[in-house]
This record gives sequence, C-alpha cells and structure tokens, in this order.
Amino acid sequence: EFGELAGELIGRYKEVLDKIGSLGEKERSFSRVLQPLAEIEAESVAMESMLTFPSNVAADEGIREASTEAKKALDAFQIEAQMRRD
Repeated sequence: EFGELAGELIGRYKEVLDKIGSLGEKERSFSRVLQPLAEIEAESVAMESMLTFPSNVAADEGIREASTEAKKALDAFQIEAQMRRD
C-alpha cells in the first residue's frame, strides 16, 4: 500500500508539473502556476510524512521496509522534478 500511495502522489504531482510546463507565456498566472504548485506541495508534504514516518517507528519490519521504499521513490521523484527544465 505504501508503494501504491507513493506512486499515486508522484503521478498527481507530475500531472501538475506537466500542465504548468505546457502553459504559454501569456497563459501563466497565479491561479494557473503558483496556486496549483502550492496545493500539490501541501498535499505532498502531508502524504510524504504519512508514508515515510513509519520507516522510523514501526515495530513490523515489513512496514518499515515498505515505508523506506516509498521514501526512496519520493526522493527519486523530487530529484527528477527539480531537474526539469520547464
């Protein structure tokens, strides 16, 4: 479930970035750029915390491992997103 939720979050974040990246110069505005970024960032911070915190505290090894894998996927996506040229 951790991996699935991380994948869904990454997918939603990519959709926002792709949509913003496809905007023309005259189409850019607060409501089309900054607002969607702020909303997905707020969602991702909360979800990322829920997905990665168990890697540090869960008694069950399987949960810790699944949480750690979700963290790796999210970290890899953050690097990918930061390297985008759009």
